[in-house]
Amino acid sequence: MARVPYKVAVIGTGRVGATFAYTMAIVPGIAKMVLVDVVPGLSKGVMEDIKHAAAVFRRSIEVEAYDDVSKVENADAIVITAGKPRKADMSRRDLAKVNAKIIADIGDKLRDRNPGALYMVITNPVDAMAMILADVIGNKGKVIGSGTSLDTFRFRSAVSELLKVPIAAVDGYVVGEHGEEAFVAWSTVTIKGAHIDEYMKTHNIELKHEDIENYVKEVAAAIIAKQGATIWGPAATFQEIVVSFLANEDKVIPVSSIQEIEGVGRVAISVPTLMSGEIRPLPQLLSPEERERLKRAAQAIKNVYETAKEAL
Repeated sequence: MARVPYKVAVIGTGRVGATFAYTMAIVPGIAKMVLVDVVPGLSKGVMEDIKHAAAVFRRSIEVEAYDDVSKVENADAIVITAGKPRKADMSRRDLAKVNAKIIADIGDKLRDRNPGALYMVITNPVDAMAMILADVIGNKGKVIGSGTSLDTFRFRSAVSELLKVPIAAVDGYVVGEHGEEAFVAWSTVTIKGAHIDEYMKTHNIELKHEDIENYVKEVAAAIIAKQGATIWGPAATFQEIVVSFLANEDKVIPVSSIQEIEGVGRVAISVPTLMSGEIRPLPQLLSPEERERLKRAAQAIKNVYETAKEAL
């Protein structure tokens, strides 16, 4: 893919933000970046390091670095990782109130300086934080959360390993909440084009759906306990989303976007979504039973959102 001559801002250059920026610099993708972190000098250090990495791969990329988010102007996409991180013994929902204040403040400072930008929230609890940001941005930009995109790639990785098939042979989506109410949309899961249940039957493989779902939900905490944070998987996932959107690649990735869910109302929730210059949720790819189950996840997200709003 050709490089995309667009400007991407990264708000928060801790481990995930810095790794995402590095991924954007060395993989065909964005040509301009702005890095921001409230820690004095941190974003400038990350900037210099990334420039050196880009030089190794002979990639020309313009990078700016600031301590003040108000310096970000005319970005095409803004990725927000800033906020209090999750610890191994915490639920993502535990971060709702403290991170809501941070996200609302960032959105308020960016809204009028970056008309029409794509905003992607990474900060947890990501679905509720996407709703908080959308409230602030209004119609001056497009807001998504990273949602169950990472869960989906973790799921595919697990299936590939357990079934001993190439990762490219695995398709399917995790949907719902990025958290306790995430679930595998088994109707979408295929191996080499065949539904996973048919594939396992044909190859005499026994694999319980529940074991896969539990892996997807628990693996993040296990990684955090071992290395302090999930880093490489998230960074690659976010790069995939941003480039697909800006380069009109027509990739279907489950991200969290504002939708109307029957019986729940307005909520940011993940379903397979076409990312191609627009954000087009595709709930029709799910079975009727899966669309019904989305309501439970939607209500859980809305409850967290209402809790987060109390802090504002």
